[in-house]
Order: sequence, then structure tokens, then C-alpha cells
Amino acid sequence: MAKIRQKFLKGGLSIYDRKKYVWKLIYAHILGYDVDFGHDIAISLINCPKFFDKSTGYISIGIMLNEKSDFTLFVNCIDTIKSDLNCGNEVFESLAIATLGNIGSANCAKELAPVIVQKALTDDKKTTPYIKKKACACLMSFLRRQPSIYHEEAFKAGFSTILRSTNFGLLLSACSLLYVTIQLVGPEAYSPALQQLVFVLENIKEHANNYYYYMTPCPWLQVKILQIMQLFPPSTFHKLNLLHKMENVVKKIFSDVTITKNVNKNNADHSILFESINLVLSFGELGST
Repeated sequence: MAKIRQKFLKGGLSIYDRKKYVWKLIYAHILGYDVDFGHDIAISLINCPKFFDKSTGYISIGIMLNEKSDFTLFVNCIDTIKSDLNCGNEVFESLAIATLGNIGSANCAKELAPVIVQKALTDDKKTTPYIKKKACACLMSFLRRQPSIYHEEAFKAGFSTILRSTNFGLLLSACSLLYVTIQLVGPEAYSPALQQLVFVLENIKEHANNYYYYMTPCPWLQVKILQIMQLFPPSTFHKLNLLHKMENVVKKIFSDVTITKNVNKNNADHSILFESINLVLSFGELGST
């Protein structure tokens, strides 16, 4: 570590050397050593145009920095990050979004939340589901650390669109974001989302495609939707005339669970079953019918 520190302090390193020593810092950090130098060099690699240089910069700061890190480190590259977020290159955009989500600092959230909200919740055909999925995860990280970035109109409009997607990877990220949002601001503004969530559960097998886990269609999505529903009072289901549909969904979940020799399948099915039971217990009307 002392030799690497001397190399950084000496300066004048080529791009190749900077990249080589930054990877050594990453390795030292992963081993558990306290790496308190070289962060500015790692961040400077974000400004490089080549993929391997830029990816080294993003990966390094995503691993070595966190929400408590000094935001002034990002001052020299914040414009590059903004540019990468809108460059149209899916790889560069995903690197920037994933790194910001990992760091998740309040200052990053204040500075870059508008771009991430646009990526995650705006109905923009140019933004791929892959980028939207990452943007939802990043926005969830931002929202937990800086609730002031919440904008009700943008979030409501975004969820009304994104929850109609048939891409289960995107739906899972969107539902995770919705869960955090409702926990922060309450369920009242998002009761219309219940209609679409019930529809997803009713038709879970039709769009599962490759999202099967031991013949169970996307158990993570089913569990997350059932958890979201527990945040709403029973009266909301009555007002939206969804109680009967939910009865059928829960009954089907109960009837589909079978004990097999495959532990992984049993765990997946039981995770859905247990959240269904929690939903029933969360309001007595569903269980009393």
C-alpha cells in the first residue's frame, strides 16, 4: 500500500498506470484495507472517452465510496456524469446509474435526481427497459437518503405508465421503488396502482417468459406486490372493487402450493404463500369471506 501511495503522490502517471493502480486499490479495499487515498485519480478516469478507462473509474468509486464520502471529489466530473446519463450509449448510462445508486449520497441525489427521475419514470421510447430498471433502483437509493427529491406529479404519472410494462425485470424494480415511495409518503396517492398490480398477479404466467424460478413465475415480483398491498387499508380495496379479485388470487396461491422434493421450489412457493397470509391478516375482510 505504501508503494502505491507513493506512486499516486508522485503524479505524472499515464492513463494505463492510473488504471492499473486503481485496480490495485479496488483489490485492497475488497480485502478490507482502509483505502483513504487515490479517490481523486479514480474519479478522474470517468472523464476518459474509452470504455475500459471510464468503466474503471465508475466501478472503483462505486465500490470504494459511499454516501458519507466528500462530495467535492465529484465536482470535477459531475458534468461528465450528466453527459454520460444522456449520451445514448446504454453501457455508459448503466455504469453511471449503477454507480450513483451504489453511492447514494444526499448531495448526489440533489444534483442528479431530475435526470434519474426522467430516466426511470418518463415514457421515453429512447430509454430502454434495461436503463429504466437501473434508474428505478438508483432512484430508490436516492429517495431513501434524500426524501426531498420526491415530486408527486412526476411519480404518479410515471408509475401509471411503468406498471403496465410486461418486462418483469423492470416491473420488479418499479415495484421496489413504489414500495419505498409509499412507505415515505403514504398510500393515498397511489391507490390507482392497485388495479394494475392485481392485474399482474392475475396474469403472472402469461408474461413470465424467462422469469421462472424452479417453475414458479417470478416469485420475487409476486412477493413484492403482496408486500405493497399490505400498505393499503382494506377500504381502498372496497372502493376500487378489487376485493373479489384479490380473493381469487389468494385462493389460487393457496391451491397452487405443493410440497416437492426440490427445496428451492418449496422456498419460492412458500415465500409467496407467507406474504399472502400476511395480506389476509392485514385486514380481516379478505380472510372472512
